[in-house]
Amino acid sequence: MRRSGKFLVHLLSQSRSRSVCALLVLFLVCHTAPLSAQSVKSYLPVLGGTDADLGLAFVNPTLVDGAVTFTLHGYDGSLLQGADIVNPASLPLPASRQKALMAAEIFGQGISGKRGWIELTLSAPTIRGFFLLFDSQLNFVDGTDLIFNTARQLFFPNVSPSTILSFVHTGIGELSVSVALYANDGHLVRRQDLNMAPLSGFSGSLDALIPGIAGFEGYVVVDSNTPFLSSLAGIESFRSKSDIAVVKAQQRSDQLRIGYIAHLATQGQYTSTLTLVNPDPLPQKVLITAADLQVGGQPRMPWSQTIERVIPPYGRLAESVDTLFAFTTQPLMTGYLHYEVSTDTEGLLGSLAYGTIDGTALAAVPAQGNGYSDLFFAHVAQGLDFYTGLAMLNPNTDPVVVGFSTFDRDGKKTGAKLFTLNAGERRARVFSELLDNFAQVGGYVRLSSTRPIFTYELFGSQSSQRFLANVPAQGVSLKQQYSGAVVTAAGGAQVLSSDGMTSLVVPPGALPADAVVEVATLSTENLPEIPAGQFLTANDLTQAGLNQVPIGNVQLKPIGTQLQAPPFVMFPIRVQLKPGAQIPVFTYNTSTQQYARTDLFAYADESGRTVSAEIREFGTYVVGLPRDQIQSTIALNPKSGVTGTIVSLSGDGFSANPTEDLVTFAGSTSPSVAAKIIAASPTLTGTVMVRTETQAWFGAPFTIETNPPPPSGPTFYVSPTGNDANAGILASPWKTIQKAADTMNAGSTVIVQAGTYDERINVTRSGSSSNLIVFQAQGTVKTQGFNIHADYVKVDGFDIVSTGADPNDRSHGSGIYLSGGNNQISNNYIHNTSAAGIFFMSTVSNTTVSGNRVAYAVECGIFIDGTNNLVVSNDVSHSVDVAASDADGIRFFGSGNTVRQNHIHDLMVSDSPGQEPHIDAFQTWGPATNYIFERNWIDKSADGHHQGWTIESIPSGSPVDNIIIRNNVVITRGTGYQPAVNIASDNASGIVSNIYILNNTITALDPSVGFAIWLLKNTRNAVIKNNIIDGHGNAGEPYLKVQAGAIYQIAKNAVSSPGLGGLLIGDIPWPSAGQFVDWNSLDFHLLANATLKGAGEALALAINDFDGKPRNSPPSIGAYE
Repeated sequence: MRRSGKFLVHLLSQSRSRSVCALLVLFLVCHTAPLSAQSVKSYLPVLGGTDADLGLAFVNPTLVDGAVTFTLHGYDGSLLQGADIVNPASLPLPASRQKALMAAEIFGQGISGKRGWIELTLSAPTIRGFFLLFDSQLNFVDGTDLIFNTARQLFFPNVSPSTILSFVHTGIGELSVSVALYANDGHLVRRQDLNMAPLSGFSGSLDALIPGIAGFEGYVVVDSNTPFLSSLAGIESFRSKSDIAVVKAQQRSDQLRIGYIAHLATQGQYTSTLTLVNPDPLPQKVLITAADLQVGGQPRMPWSQTIERVIPPYGRLAESVDTLFAFTTQPLMTGYLHYEVSTDTEGLLGSLAYGTIDGTALAAVPAQGNGYSDLFFAHVAQGLDFYTGLAMLNPNTDPVVVGFSTFDRDGKKTGAKLFTLNAGERRARVFSELLDNFAQVGGYVRLSSTRPIFTYELFGSQSSQRFLANVPAQGVSLKQQYSGAVVTAAGGAQVLSSDGMTSLVVPPGALPADAVVEVATLSTENLPEIPAGQFLTANDLTQAGLNQVPIGNVQLKPIGTQLQAPPFVMFPIRVQLKPGAQIPVFTYNTSTQQYARTDLFAYADESGRTVSAEIREFGTYVVGLPRDQIQSTIALNPKSGVTGTIVSLSGDGFSANPTEDLVTFAGSTSPSVAAKIIAASPTLTGTVMVRTETQAWFGAPFTIETNPPPPSGPTFYVSPTGNDANAGILASPWKTIQKAADTMNAGSTVIVQAGTYDERINVTRSGSSSNLIVFQAQGTVKTQGFNIHADYVKVDGFDIVSTGADPNDRSHGSGIYLSGGNNQISNNYIHNTSAAGIFFMSTVSNTTVSGNRVAYAVECGIFIDGTNNLVVSNDVSHSVDVAASDADGIRFFGSGNTVRQNHIHDLMVSDSPGQEPHIDAFQTWGPATNYIFERNWIDKSADGHHQGWTIESIPSGSPVDNIIIRNNVVITRGTGYQPAVNIASDNASGIVSNIYILNNTITALDPSVGFAIWLLKNTRNAVIKNNIIDGHGNAGEPYLKVQAGAIYQIAKNAVSSPGLGGLLIGDIPWPSAGQFVDWNSLDFHLLANATLKGAGEALALAINDFDGKPRNSPPSIGAYE
């Protein structure tokens, strides 16, 4: 046995050695299902090699025993036999245990140097596996999960002549396969036929299989050419200097129209390459987004970038992320990738390879299309010079609560944490950051989430960058249903209480049989105290000799059901605990009112208002605190008030040290915020909570008077499989969204389940100020749009593509068509519409449009009209010109509207072939009055996007007055004519007056750019102060172009290149020293020692900066304070 194998055995069995191979193992997760006589096959296409060891480990996190049987095959189809070889071999998997072995420890020392593959017979249909290949010095390490689904076609996405392909024919008959090589442009480079005997295979470099292919870069398809025979399984490995990356051969079922890669690392010492393969005979247009971007651990602006590519038939995109998004040299950048196919095609095969620039570390991860809500990672290696990292992404439009638990090799829980991922949030941490002072080599991890998430695990060395190894998640996406419905034993489910506050995750196989599962809570305040002396252990929240006061409970029926795998339950409590606090769990007999102790513990989430625990049978569970840890009554004065109200708390138990006292305001769904309430929000009506260093309080009610309560009416459901004759409830949903729109009254909510709805919804029924009508998408819900001729309506989370034919027919062509007031349009993806993405009639008022992504809309992304509306945090790109409609970001009309924190980018002439759009980020010709544009990020494409704001009054007399443009960032990527702001015109247009351009950062990336601001003759009182004007102005054009007749004021603008005519009086020259944190990465925050800090003029109209932070006195110049 090799030295690495010996170390592996010693470390995982007895922990006696500081083995450098602590994590180099193959993992099998017995992912709970009842053991049965029915077995299932899995395949590992490689046994190892002359320069590689194969590590295997197995973990069974269920409550029943399991087993795996192994059969070794040579690549010629024969059984591998010989001295000191055990074949077949069997390994028992005791309940809740992990076993780790080298391949030679399973099959015997005689397999050393043998080549072949492994067929696994699994005693339960849901056993999962993972393997790693590595050398004795750990110069290369990587692996992937076992293969359960064989296919008739295999796609190897990242291939060059030296790539190692391993594929096997698992069938019992002869098979003739073709091996086809495709270049990136889609043309067939070479095709070769190969005859395969039963149970045979191939493992070797591509040029050994097909000689004479020097210089080839592309992908390979192995095809059985038999439509009804799926018997192929394979992996590929490729190398970058020393380390390797291993990925499974992809199959047709891996094609994704929408794909996610949960973590991205590039720049600094790292590089990432995205590969997308189009296996179909049609071109596929794809939008690729890098999101949640952070540089050096700090948010990057813009936080996301989207580009478009067209992949030709049978083509491949293989491009570094830096090149795709034009990232420039800077510190380490992290984020995640998301791609979406916009053509009506089957989708792409996606993967990401990432590692160090010098090639010493490399790994690869496939794109994910479906997340998991209950999942396992089968190994932990934190310590002994190793780290384990975890990347998690919540793709949902709502927050999710994630339970994270670690176990040792014997199944004993070693740590737990409960945390919340907000909508769209990515979190990447090493285990020692997730759990304080965590150190453990061996064992496994379980994650349970209230909605499916994307995640993967990563191993590496703490002291060097010798290797990276990626571990795919292995789990299930559970059906979400409410209490009282049947849960199948085979499928499991996530069961919610009727109020949605309590969640039970039932894995597949946990139930001994199908059952109606009920989840509820009793009235905690009416439960008896828990008698002293029932505690198994003592910690900071359990003291022997004291009765405990119940603080939370959950009741799970059928009571007494014995489970074969531990479900995961989350429920609210009525005090505020410290995040991560551990409290004992008791069972409660409702008939006798008696408690019994357990060896279970519940753990508090980050809010301190929810706890989680794993259980082994259904019953009533209660958690409590010792009586002396419950505070006496605290008085609240006043008991209601508007936002900003100061509330006095008086009572006993407060510490003299304010840091030991925590006062929070807990909303109706239990999240908590700091007691300094600075803004009204529908989620913040509830209870003032208090926690001191040693005590917690049950809280007192408090009402924010200006904040309407959430909808209080019924909740309806729509499903593609429903029927409009149904009752519209979860168990009997409607089929059309229009049925819901025609039925709902004020306070009603409709949950629209994932699917495609070929309808445009006409909304005519209104809610009220205290009871909205809510249309809520659950998952990906595709519709043709909404016409909202009503008030107090909310539309959230839909995927909208309109089907109109005329760009002027907005009522059929816009994704959202608004004519009512007090509406909320949020978190929708609106794209490929035949008119403006979101269109406001002039009758619209007090409406909020937030968090939407609008792409490929005709005319403009958002067309604003009406009064007192808020357009905030939207992403607008790729507008399209049809029949001279133009292709703007946002068009604005009306009065009193605010446009804040929007991202306008990638508006390009090439999106409108045959047209000549006049592209503006923002455009009006009036009427438009009393507007505020603030904290927007405008990134003008070099492909024909010339104007930032174009502000005109056409025809003469159309009022355009009092427009504030402050704290925005405008980036120009093109050359020549590139104004950030154009005001008025030189023809017969009307007057444009009182335009305030204050504290913006206006920068051009090319030094040949002309003026930044153009004031034409009909401009009256344009005030231009405290702006950074960087890179605008050249020998032929000034930085500020003024036509005779324009009236304006300027002061304290910092100008880097004044151009023709020089610097105007009142402005200041650009300082010689650097001012920005990182101009190359578009980080325009000012350096701590920047001379532009405090160099501006105090302005009453610009009191905050781009980040929303208060301005100093005197303020800094530019968008950032």
